[in-house]
Amino acid sequence: MSSLGPGGAERVMVRVAGLLAESGFDVSILPLLNADTSVAPDIHPEVRIDRFEGEHYFSIPRPFKKVLLEKKFWLFFNAFFLSIKNVFKVFCPLISYIKKNSPDLILTAHYNSPVIFAVKLAKTRTKVVIVEHTVLSSHFSQFPWIVKKYYFWSCRFFYPRADKIVGVSQSVLSDLREAVHISPGKLVCIFNPAAASYIEKMASAAAANHPWLPSTGEHPVFVAAGQLNKGKDYPTLLKALALLRRRADARLIVLGRGALLQELQSLSKDLGIEDSVDWLGFVPNPFAYMKNSGFLVLSSTFEGLPTVVIEALALGISIAATDSPGGIREILGDSEYGRLVPVGDYEALANAMYENLQKPFDKKFLQARANLFSEENARSGYESLIKELI
Repeated sequence: MSSLGPGGAERVMVRVAGLLAESGFDVSILPLLNADTSVAPDIHPEVRIDRFEGEHYFSIPRPFKKVLLEKKFWLFFNAFFLSIKNVFKVFCPLISYIKKNSPDLILTAHYNSPVIFAVKLAKTRTKVVIVEHTVLSSHFSQFPWIVKKYYFWSCRFFYPRADKIVGVSQSVLSDLREAVHISPGKLVCIFNPAAASYIEKMASAAAANHPWLPSTGEHPVFVAAGQLNKGKDYPTLLKALALLRRRADARLIVLGRGALLQELQSLSKDLGIEDSVDWLGFVPNPFAYMKNSGFLVLSSTFEGLPTVVIEALALGISIAATDSPGGIREILGDSEYGRLVPVGDYEALANAMYENLQKPFDKKFLQARANLFSEENARSGYESLIKELI
């Protein structure tokens, strides 16, 4: 892993590591030495953390930022030599770790191409399985043209050299086939182990210490969870809340942190809803907030398989979400298990949120759907994959 930060993929991989350890596998998690450790407390006691002193692979193209984006072409040769220097900082520690430990298999998420390259150079019998958590074509579309091309080239060159690629949804697999040109024989779908008994336990054990909670019919509260980045499209959510408040005294609690915080706070002020939105940042246990609000809202422009939506189903709370590229329909169906609206349509999102207030979904009906994404299904999927490869 590139980090143990608060993202959905990080939380899922930590849980997958724990499930494999419980099944008797010898498991280590390998993050960068100085990486974020927000989800480290969730790591299973039988899973080791083996850090390596490498640079993040983003450091390889980073020297070219001023050259290409700021058009300072006279810095090209300096950027080239810095980039080569960073190549060694990225790969040498990783190759050294693989040679020393010779793992049977590496599951990699968010550090995919470097791991494949490092394993080839280490010349061990280590198998590599990429776990892809996002719709790559949508993810890369956020970047400038040259950066997008760089990452597409990297994926198209390295991904086919993995032994297997796990997609966390069928939509992710479809995108890998079409955008990255991966052979179907290398692809397998394993849903994230997001629905688990511990979710209800954590939601019940810890009180959500917030003056707005628990949510009431007079003052309903929605929860949004996710990093404050462009892909989550919080501006659409804030506009939807402003529109919804014309019909209900609704409030919003946001669980997540990111670079766009000040920009989003400014927008909420411009919309006149700054007193109705609370930005709590990263919260180790979001489940108590979700359960006590009773409503989840997701405004993303794309998602591989949004874990928070599955967790909301496991808690039996009503969901309003954008029908974004990725696995959201594999979770909510054709709005049978949550209300789906077009991406970027804040009026439709406001209407879906209001409909959830007026007619919430049945709790047991939603929890039954969550069983599709159980830990046992995920464990079985990964165990079968490992037995196939080793």
